[in-house]
Amino acid sequence: MAEESVQFIANFDKFVSIKKLTIDKDVGPREVIEFLTSVQFSTSQKIKDYLKKMCDVAKFEEKTKSLFSLNVGQFVEEVNSNGTKKIIKDFVPVEIDKKELKDAYIELFKVYLIEKYAVEKGVSFAAHHIVFPANKKLMKKK
Repeated sequence: MAEESVQFIANFDKFVSIKKLTIDKDVGPREVIEFLTSVQFSTSQKIKDYLKKMCDVAKFEEKTKSLFSLNVGQFVEEVNSNGTKKIIKDFVPVEIDKKELKDAYIELFKVYLIEKYAVEKGVSFAAHHIVFPANKKLMKKK
């Protein structure tokens, strides 16, 4: 029987990451969850890094900083408002002209804002924010 494993390999533009979990009789759901959250942490960080290469994230954060003083209900309403969508559209690169792709990037910017808001409020937004031992080493690097 072939060895079963879960692998993630990245070797691109200073993004070098090799993660492998060999599945054997001693590996259960817990180990798989912890492994996958470490992959999610790595890819989430890289998405933010590449977003910064694509647009001026500092300027985007400046334009949206008022959102972070809102309570949760107001924040959710405002993130989904036409006003915020208009701000986001200004940061989606002009070469992205297909509606479906532009809409996906608009959602990506919303997720960026939601994650930033959650982190500032001390709420774990996604599994990669949970401090499993595998993630602890990764979090110290950033």
